[in-house]
Amino acid sequence: MKKILFIISSDIFLRNYLSTGVIDSLSKKYDCKIVADKKIFNKDDLEKLKNLVGYYTSDPKEDDKRGTLMTVTGWRYRKKSTTFIYRIMWFTRLRSLNFFSGLPQFKEFLSFAKKNLTRRSKQENILKKIFTFRRNLLLLMVFGTSWIFPFFFFFYTKRFKLNKSLEKYIENIKPDLILFPSSAYDPIGYDILEIGYKRMVKTIFLIDNWDNLSSKTIFLRKPDFITVWGRQTLEHALNIHGFKEKQIITIGTPRFNTYYKALNNLPKSQIKGKYVLFLGVGLEMDEIGALRELDEEIEENKDIYGDLKIIYRPHPWRHGRNDFNESDFKHVELDIQMKENYLRKKEQDKLSKGIFVPMDFQPELDYYPAILGNALFVVASITTMSLEALIMNKKVLLIVYDDKSELFTNPKIVYQYHEHFRGLEKLKGLIFCKEKSKLRQQFRENYLKMHNNGFKPVKTDLSYFLFNDDRKYEERLIDAIEHVLKSN
Repeated sequence: MKKILFIISSDIFLRNYLSTGVIDSLSKKYDCKIVADKKIFNKDDLEKLKNLVGYYTSDPKEDDKRGTLMTVTGWRYRKKSTTFIYRIMWFTRLRSLNFFSGLPQFKEFLSFAKKNLTRRSKQENILKKIFTFRRNLLLLMVFGTSWIFPFFFFFYTKRFKLNKSLEKYIENIKPDLILFPSSAYDPIGYDILEIGYKRMVKTIFLIDNWDNLSSKTIFLRKPDFITVWGRQTLEHALNIHGFKEKQIITIGTPRFNTYYKALNNLPKSQIKGKYVLFLGVGLEMDEIGALRELDEEIEENKDIYGDLKIIYRPHPWRHGRNDFNESDFKHVELDIQMKENYLRKKEQDKLSKGIFVPMDFQPELDYYPAILGNALFVVASITTMSLEALIMNKKVLLIVYDDKSELFTNPKIVYQYHEHFRGLEKLKGLIFCKEKSKLRQQFRENYLKMHNNGFKPVKTDLSYFLFNDDRKYEERLIDAIEHVLKSN
């Protein structure tokens, strides 16, 4: 029986691969051992598994070094993806990275440079200043230039210390294959690849999310194989990262299993009455303003909407302010699954003074089909759950307008720059709201059209974004593993 080492680096990967039955299926087929990051919050279910070998620990300083390397790499290859450019603009708050295109851009750059060079104490160690991002765009730009970057990479990685606790597990288990769910921006991913290469162990990185290959950085050392969602992410792997097509295996994502299963037997929603679902996003945007517009639309047109309500589901790890209060609305309610976590996050926001602090909350995947499948339709800015709504045959009114905020997370800017949104306009069932003044009108038109037609389901072809061959994800993954194990 072949030995598989499954490495879990975060709670979201624990949820996506354990609760969906993927790890259980692998454990029946292979001698599957599990090693997880000690920082994982939700250890209870993990520790029930007999094949949990233990936990690895990471040095925060080493993680920071890898983070800096990935950031400089993102700058070096920023032209590979418009999302790389957006990410740098978002972090630095610079409206343009073309500093010499005009006087306003140059003045903005000089102001940013002055702030970065003077805001730290004179006593701060110069190496910390050099290798701390945000830290210093000037040095990032220098290290990321085409002729300096190879030297930076060579000498900077000499300072890295491989994760000894993880290396010891790999040495003792002697796996035939390492499986690693990845965001393509994982500090420990560097160590897995280096240790795997050193010990001649094959690696498969399971690219977990839709935007992972187009939004952060690129793989300098590549896994032997990666799995991706669909044809679009395969193209990202080829064109952005330089993988060979034979290294890429298209298998979808495990967390969508529950949707396909629910299509033929839709579970009942815990929400009573008819409702439209409003999906929040991770990036900060004016969700409250949009909700107010829709709340007023329903209140002023009760003869059209009757007792319709909007269920607001904020993103579980939303950046920015959490300022929703149910008492301010007449027809908007907070999603019951998110309510306790949202109120807890609001309280934490007060204590953290606006600094984003990740929380340990992991929504149960089984809840999603019911809340999506029983909604009349969905309103959202662009989020992965827009695809999930389409799987459940629901129309989605997409907010991509300029919300007049000065935020870099303005929906219009996000839609403009994010590489993985290319091609969405071809999907049946998506309605693009490109002007804030038309939100109420498009909401009403969609409601009336669906009401008059009996709320018929909307079916669309998602195959470019999401592969599905009517089998379970774990079956496709086992096929991929067998292919890799037999490869030279």
